[in-house]
Amino acid sequence: MVGFFPEELIYEILARIPAKELLKFKTICKRWRFLISEPRFADLQLRYSKLEDQIIFSFIHCSTSRNYHVEYYSMSIKMQENTMRLHEIQPRSLPNVLTYIKYSCNGMLLLQDHGLWKSNCVTIYNPVTRARKVLPPTPIIHDNSWAIVQDASTGKYKVFGITLKIKCFVFTQGETDWRYLHTLARTVDRGDVLVSELICLENKLYWIARFGGDDEKVCFLYSIDVADEKRITRTEIPFKVECVNYCLSKLNGFLYITNCFFRDRLETWVLKDMINNVWIKCCSISDGGAYIFDSFVVPQDIGDNTVFLDQSRYFTFDEGNLSMNDMKGTKLRTAALKHKQGCLGGKFLFHMDSLINWE
Repeated sequence: MVGFFPEELIYEILARIPAKELLKFKTICKRWRFLISEPRFADLQLRYSKLEDQIIFSFIHCSTSRNYHVEYYSMSIKMQENTMRLHEIQPRSLPNVLTYIKYSCNGMLLLQDHGLWKSNCVTIYNPVTRARKVLPPTPIIHDNSWAIVQDASTGKYKVFGITLKIKCFVFTQGETDWRYLHTLARTVDRGDVLVSELICLENKLYWIARFGGDDEKVCFLYSIDVADEKRITRTEIPFKVECVNYCLSKLNGFLYITNCFFRDRLETWVLKDMINNVWIKCCSISDGGAYIFDSFVVPQDIGDNTVFLDQSRYFTFDEGNLSMNDMKGTKLRTAALKHKQGCLGGKFLFHMDSLINWE
Protein backbone atom coordinates (compact mmCIF):
# COMPACT_ATOMS: atom_id res chain seq x y z
CA MET A 1 0.00 0.00 0.00
CA VAL A 2 2.90 2.32 0.76
CA GLY A 3 4.20 1.79 -2.77
CA PHE A 4 0.89 2.70 -4.44
CA PHE A 5 -0.30 5.69 -2.40
CA PRO A 6 1.45 8.93 -1.44
CA GLU A 7 2.49 9.11 2.19
CA GLU A 8 0.22 12.09 2.87
CA LEU A 9 -2.79 10.10 1.64
CA ILE A 10 -1.85 7.22 3.93
CA TYR A 11 -1.63 9.74 6.76
CA GLU A 12 -5.14 10.98 6.01
CA ILE A 13 -6.60 7.47 5.80
CA LEU A 14 -5.00 6.22 9.01
CA ALA A 15 -5.85 9.42 10.89
CA ARG A 16 -9.56 8.69 10.52
CA ILE A 17 -9.22 5.41 12.40
CA PRO A 18 -10.05 5.53 16.14
CA ALA A 19 -6.99 5.85 18.37
CA LYS A 20 -7.61 2.54 20.15
CA GLU A 21 -7.63 0.65 16.86
CA LEU A 22 -4.51 2.41 15.60
CA LEU A 23 -2.44 0.68 18.26
CA LYS A 24 -3.26 -2.62 16.52
CA PHE A 25 -2.32 -1.15 13.13
CA LYS A 26 1.23 -0.59 14.39
CA THR A 27 1.89 -4.32 14.06
CA ILE A 28 1.02 -4.49 10.34
CA CYS A 29 4.36 -3.23 9.07
CA LYS A 30 7.36 -1.18 10.17
CA ARG A 31 6.39 1.74 7.96
CA TRP A 32 2.94 2.04 9.52
CA ARG A 33 4.42 1.70 12.97
CA PHE A 34 6.76 4.59 12.20
CA LEU A 35 3.97 6.77 10.77
CA ILE A 36 1.57 6.17 13.65
CA SER A 37 4.31 6.84 16.21
CA GLU A 38 5.16 10.27 14.83
CA PRO A 39 3.99 13.29 16.90
CA ARG A 40 2.79 14.91 13.66
CA PHE A 41 0.45 11.99 13.04
CA ALA A 42 -0.91 12.15 16.61
CA ASP A 43 -1.80 15.82 16.03
CA LEU A 44 -3.58 14.99 12.76
CA GLN A 45 -5.53 12.10 14.29
CA LEU A 46 -6.62 14.41 17.11
CA ARG A 47 -8.54 16.61 14.66
CA TYR A 48 -10.84 13.73 13.75
CA SER A 49 -11.20 12.56 17.36
CA LYS A 50 -12.67 15.96 18.24
CA LEU A 51 -15.68 15.18 16.06
CA GLU A 52 -16.85 12.45 18.46
CA ASP A 53 -18.82 13.37 21.60
CA GLN A 54 -17.50 11.36 24.51
CA ILE A 55 -17.79 11.67 28.29
CA ILE A 56 -15.33 10.26 30.80
CA PHE A 57 -16.04 9.66 34.49
CA SER A 58 -14.93 7.57 37.44
CA PHE A 59 -16.79 5.13 39.67
CA ILE A 60 -15.71 4.24 43.20
CA HIS A 61 -16.43 0.56 43.82
CA CYS A 62 -16.73 -0.33 47.50
CA SER A 63 -16.49 -4.06 48.22
CA THR A 64 -16.41 -3.37 51.98
CA SER A 65 -16.31 -0.25 54.13
CA ARG A 66 -12.49 -0.37 54.07
CA ASN A 67 -11.80 -1.76 50.61
CA TYR A 68 -12.43 0.24 47.47
CA HIS A 69 -10.94 1.01 44.11
CA VAL A 70 -11.63 3.43 41.29
CA GLU A 71 -12.87 2.36 37.86
CA TYR A 72 -12.94 4.59 34.80
CA TYR A 73 -15.57 4.64 32.09
CA SER A 74 -15.86 6.49 28.82
CA MET A 75 -19.27 7.01 27.31
CA SER A 76 -20.18 7.69 23.70
CA ILE A 77 -23.13 10.03 23.92
CA LYS A 78 -25.59 11.72 21.59
CA MET A 79 -27.51 14.07 23.82
CA GLN A 80 -30.16 15.16 21.35
CA GLU A 81 -30.99 11.51 20.65
CA ASN A 82 -30.60 10.52 24.33
CA THR A 83 -28.31 7.61 23.51
CA MET A 84 -25.22 6.48 25.38
CA ARG A 85 -22.80 3.56 25.18
CA LEU A 86 -20.39 2.69 28.00
CA HIS A 87 -16.79 1.49 27.68
CA GLU A 88 -14.70 0.47 30.67
CA ILE A 89 -11.17 1.87 30.71
CA GLN A 90 -8.21 -0.04 32.12
CA PRO A 91 -7.80 1.28 35.68
CA ARG A 92 -4.50 2.78 36.79
CA SER A 93 -5.31 3.63 40.41
CA LEU A 94 -4.07 1.61 43.35
CA PRO A 95 -6.45 -0.18 45.74
CA ASN A 96 -7.74 2.04 48.55
CA VAL A 97 -6.42 5.19 46.87
CA LEU A 98 -9.01 7.61 45.53
CA THR A 99 -7.80 8.94 42.20
CA TYR A 100 -10.08 11.59 40.73
CA ILE A 101 -10.24 12.83 37.16
CA LYS A 102 -9.71 16.58 37.39
CA TYR A 103 -9.45 17.62 33.76
CA SER A 104 -9.21 16.31 30.21
CA CYS A 105 -7.30 17.81 27.31
CA ASN A 106 -6.64 16.28 23.88
CA GLY A 107 -6.96 12.73 25.18
CA MET A 108 -4.82 13.23 28.29
CA LEU A 109 -6.32 13.09 31.77
CA LEU A 110 -5.20 15.08 34.78
CA LEU A 111 -5.51 12.77 37.79
CA GLN A 112 -5.13 13.59 41.47
CA ASP A 113 -4.62 11.05 44.25
CA HIS A 114 -6.48 11.72 47.49
CA GLY A 115 -5.09 10.32 50.73
CA LEU A 116 -6.03 10.82 54.34
CA TRP A 117 -3.77 13.80 54.94
CA LYS A 118 -2.62 15.10 51.61
CA SER A 119 -3.54 15.22 47.95
CA ASN A 120 -0.49 16.62 46.18
CA CYS A 121 0.19 13.73 43.78
CA VAL A 122 -0.79 14.72 40.23
CA THR A 123 -0.45 12.48 37.17
CA ILE A 124 -0.95 12.99 33.44
CA TYR A 125 -2.40 9.83 31.91
CA ASN A 126 -3.54 8.77 28.45
CA PRO A 127 -5.98 5.83 28.79
CA VAL A 128 -5.42 4.78 25.16
CA THR A 129 -1.62 4.61 25.11
CA ARG A 130 -1.45 4.07 28.91
CA ALA A 131 1.46 6.52 29.00
CA ARG A 132 1.67 8.42 32.28
CA LYS A 133 3.73 11.25 33.65
CA VAL A 134 3.86 11.73 37.41
CA LEU A 135 4.49 15.41 38.12
CA PRO A 136 6.58 16.61 41.06
CA PRO A 137 4.59 17.07 44.30
CA THR A 138 2.50 20.21 44.14
CA PRO A 139 3.81 23.15 46.20
CA ILE A 140 0.80 23.34 48.51
CA ILE A 141 -1.14 20.42 49.94
CA HIS A 142 -4.70 21.48 49.21
CA ASP A 143 -7.60 20.31 47.10
CA ASN A 144 -6.98 22.80 44.32
CA SER A 145 -8.87 23.52 41.13
CA TRP A 146 -6.94 22.10 38.19
CA ALA A 147 -6.62 22.30 34.43
CA ILE A 148 -4.35 20.83 31.78
CA VAL A 149 -4.36 22.93 28.61
CA GLN A 150 -2.36 23.33 25.42
CA ASP A 151 -0.85 26.76 24.90
CA ALA A 152 -2.03 27.71 21.42
CA SER A 153 0.97 30.03 20.95
CA THR A 154 3.67 27.40 21.57
CA GLY A 155 1.94 24.01 21.33
CA LYS A 156 3.24 23.07 24.79
CA TYR A 157 0.97 21.70 27.49
CA LYS A 158 0.61 23.34 30.88
CA VAL A 159 -0.97 22.29 34.16
CA PHE A 160 -2.52 25.12 36.18
CA GLY A 161 -3.58 24.94 39.81
CA ILE A 162 -5.62 27.49 41.78
CA THR A 163 -5.51 27.10 45.56
CA LEU A 164 -8.18 27.98 48.09
CA LYS A 165 -5.93 30.87 49.09
CA ILE A 166 -6.29 32.27 45.55
CA LYS A 167 -2.72 31.47 44.60
CA CYS A 168 -1.91 30.30 41.10
CA PHE A 169 0.90 27.98 40.03
CA VAL A 170 1.80 26.18 36.81
CA PHE A 171 3.85 23.25 35.50
CA THR A 172 4.94 23.58 31.86
CA GLN A 173 5.84 20.73 29.53
CA GLY A 174 9.63 20.50 29.29
CA GLU A 175 10.27 22.09 32.69
CA THR A 176 11.22 20.26 35.89
CA ASP A 177 9.24 21.97 38.64
CA TRP A 178 6.21 24.07 39.47
CA ARG A 179 6.28 27.85 39.17
CA TYR A 180 4.32 30.24 41.33
CA LEU A 181 2.57 32.84 39.22
CA HIS A 182 0.50 35.06 41.45
CA THR A 183 -1.30 35.60 44.67
CA LEU A 184 -4.47 36.91 43.12
CA ALA A 185 -6.36 40.01 44.20
CA ARG A 186 -8.98 39.51 46.90
CA THR A 187 -11.91 41.58 48.06
CA VAL A 188 -11.81 40.55 51.72
CA ASP A 189 -9.21 38.85 53.87
CA ARG A 190 -11.20 35.94 55.24
CA GLY A 191 -9.02 32.92 54.77
CA ASP A 192 -10.14 30.35 52.23
CA VAL A 193 -12.26 31.21 49.22
CA LEU A 194 -14.61 28.94 47.28
CA VAL A 195 -13.12 28.39 43.82
CA SER A 196 -14.99 26.82 40.92
CA GLU A 197 -13.75 24.42 38.29
CA LEU A 198 -11.53 25.90 35.56
CA ILE A 199 -12.77 26.43 32.00
CA CYS A 200 -10.46 26.97 29.02
CA LEU A 201 -11.80 29.25 26.29
CA GLU A 202 -9.76 30.90 23.53
CA ASN A 203 -6.42 30.24 25.26
CA LYS A 204 -7.60 31.68 28.56
CA LEU A 205 -8.58 29.96 31.78
CA TYR A 206 -11.69 31.16 33.60
CA TRP A 207 -13.01 30.40 37.07
CA ILE A 208 -15.35 31.80 39.70
CA ALA A 209 -14.18 32.80 43.18
CA ARG A 210 -16.73 33.39 45.94
CA PHE A 211 -15.78 35.60 48.87
CA GLY A 212 -17.53 36.31 52.15
CA GLY A 213 -19.94 34.43 54.38
CA ASP A 214 -23.64 33.77 54.01
CA ASP A 215 -24.49 37.42 54.67
CA GLU A 216 -21.87 38.80 52.30
CA LYS A 217 -21.52 36.89 49.06
CA VAL A 218 -19.26 38.48 46.47
CA CYS A 219 -18.47 36.49 43.33
CA PHE A 220 -15.87 37.35 40.72
CA LEU A 221 -15.00 35.87 37.35
CA TYR A 222 -11.23 35.53 37.02
CA SER A 223 -9.22 34.82 33.89
CA ILE A 224 -5.57 34.14 33.19
CA ASP A 225 -3.93 34.12 29.77
CA VAL A 226 -2.42 30.69 29.07
CA ALA A 227 0.35 32.20 26.90
CA ASP A 228 1.02 35.40 28.87
CA GLU A 229 0.60 34.27 32.46
CA LYS A 230 0.96 37.83 33.80
CA ARG A 231 -2.31 38.87 32.18
CA ILE A 232 -5.05 38.37 34.75
CA THR A 233 -8.51 39.92 34.80
CA ARG A 234 -11.18 40.02 37.48
CA THR A 235 -14.76 41.21 37.04
CA GLU A 236 -17.63 41.11 39.49
CA ILE A 237 -20.55 38.88 38.52
CA PRO A 238 -23.65 41.12 38.51
CA PHE A 239 -26.14 38.52 39.73
CA LYS A 240 -26.44 36.10 42.62
CA VAL A 241 -24.34 32.95 42.42
CA GLU A 242 -25.26 30.17 44.80
CA CYS A 243 -22.77 29.04 47.44
CA VAL A 244 -22.03 25.60 45.96
CA ASN A 245 -24.95 24.75 43.66
CA TYR A 246 -23.69 26.34 40.46
CA CYS A 247 -21.71 25.37 37.39
CA LEU A 248 -19.43 27.33 35.05
CA SER A 249 -19.42 25.95 31.50
CA LYS A 250 -18.76 26.94 27.89
CA LEU A 251 -20.63 26.52 24.64
CA ASN A 252 -20.03 27.92 21.14
CA GLY A 253 -17.41 30.40 22.37
CA PHE A 254 -19.45 31.77 25.29
CA LEU A 255 -19.29 31.28 29.06
CA TYR A 256 -22.37 30.13 30.96
CA ILE A 257 -23.23 30.07 34.65
CA THR A 258 -26.02 27.77 35.82
CA ASN A 259 -27.45 28.32 39.31
CA CYS A 260 -29.60 25.96 41.35
CA PHE A 261 -31.93 27.52 43.92
CA PHE A 262 -33.68 25.47 46.61
CA ARG A 263 -32.68 22.24 44.81
CA ASP A 264 -35.49 22.50 42.27
CA ARG A 265 -35.12 25.76 40.32
CA LEU A 266 -32.45 26.36 37.70
CA GLU A 267 -31.43 29.47 35.82
CA THR A 268 -28.65 29.92 33.28
CA TRP A 269 -26.85 33.13 32.35
CA VAL A 270 -24.62 33.66 29.30
CA LEU A 271 -21.78 36.20 29.07
CA LYS A 272 -22.73 37.92 25.80
CA ASP A 273 -20.24 40.80 26.03
CA MET A 274 -17.03 39.94 27.85
CA ILE A 275 -15.47 43.39 27.48
CA ASN A 276 -18.43 45.19 29.06
CA ASN A 277 -19.36 42.35 31.43
CA VAL A 278 -22.87 41.95 30.01
CA TRP A 279 -24.67 38.80 31.20
CA ILE A 280 -28.10 37.74 29.93
CA LYS A 281 -30.39 35.21 31.54
CA CYS A 282 -31.08 32.83 28.67
CA CYS A 283 -33.26 30.12 30.26
CA SER A 284 -34.70 28.75 33.49
CA ILE A 285 -36.48 25.63 34.76
CA SER A 286 -38.70 25.23 37.82
CA ASP A 287 -39.82 22.07 39.62
CA GLY A 288 -36.85 20.12 38.37
CA GLY A 289 -34.94 17.18 39.78
CA ALA A 290 -32.32 16.92 42.51
CA TYR A 291 -29.42 18.32 40.52
CA ILE A 292 -25.92 16.91 40.77
CA PHE A 293 -23.55 19.40 39.20
CA ASP A 294 -20.58 17.02 39.33
CA SER A 295 -22.38 15.01 36.64
CA PHE A 296 -23.87 18.02 34.83
CA VAL A 297 -23.20 17.76 31.07
CA VAL A 298 -23.97 20.67 28.77
CA PRO A 299 -24.86 20.41 25.06
CA GLN A 300 -21.95 20.73 22.66
CA ASP A 301 -23.60 22.52 19.76
CA ILE A 302 -26.90 24.42 19.80
CA GLY A 303 -27.95 27.43 17.78
CA ASP A 304 -30.36 28.83 20.36
CA ASN A 305 -29.10 29.32 23.92
CA THR A 306 -32.66 29.45 25.25
CA VAL A 307 -32.68 25.63 25.00
CA PHE A 308 -29.42 25.30 26.95
CA LEU A 309 -31.13 23.68 29.94
CA ASP A 310 -33.50 21.64 27.77
CA GLN A 311 -30.50 20.03 26.08
CA SER A 312 -28.38 19.64 29.25
CA ARG A 313 -28.23 16.34 31.16
CA TYR A 314 -27.09 14.98 34.49
CA PHE A 315 -26.29 11.44 35.61
CA THR A 316 -27.16 9.37 38.68
CA PHE A 317 -26.21 5.92 39.93
CA ASP A 318 -28.58 3.54 41.69
CA GLU A 319 -28.73 -0.25 42.08
CA GLY A 320 -25.94 -0.84 39.59
CA ASN A 321 -27.42 1.39 36.87
CA LEU A 322 -26.15 4.66 35.48
CA SER A 323 -29.06 6.89 34.44
CA MET A 324 -29.11 9.85 32.08
CA ASN A 325 -31.65 12.44 33.26
CA ASP A 326 -33.01 15.64 31.82
CA MET A 327 -33.13 18.72 34.02
CA LYS A 328 -36.72 17.94 35.01
CA GLY A 329 -35.49 14.74 36.63
CA THR A 330 -36.87 12.40 33.97
CA LYS A 331 -34.77 9.29 33.31
CA LEU A 332 -34.03 9.15 29.60
CA ARG A 333 -31.64 6.20 29.38
CA THR A 334 -29.96 3.69 31.70
CA ALA A 335 -26.90 1.47 31.40
CA ALA A 336 -25.58 -1.16 33.78
CA LEU A 337 -22.18 -0.87 35.45
CA LYS A 338 -20.19 -3.90 36.61
CA HIS A 339 -20.84 -3.35 40.32
CA LYS A 340 -23.88 -2.46 42.37
CA GLN A 341 -21.96 -1.17 45.39
CA GLY A 342 -20.30 2.20 45.05
CA CYS A 343 -20.80 5.77 43.91
CA LEU A 344 -19.87 8.17 41.15
CA GLY A 345 -16.65 10.04 41.83
CA GLY A 346 -15.54 13.43 40.60
CA LYS A 347 -16.62 15.26 37.47
CA PHE A 348 -18.15 14.10 34.20
CA LEU A 349 -15.86 15.58 31.54
CA PHE A 350 -15.86 15.75 27.77
CA HIS A 351 -13.01 13.62 26.48
CA MET A 352 -11.56 12.23 23.27
CA ASP A 353 -9.38 9.24 22.47
CA SER A 354 -5.99 10.23 21.09
CA LEU A 355 -2.35 9.22 20.79
CA ILE A 356 -1.11 12.43 22.45
CA ASN A 357 1.30 11.92 25.37
CA TRP A 358 2.92 14.40 27.73
CA GLU A 359 6.38 13.21 26.71
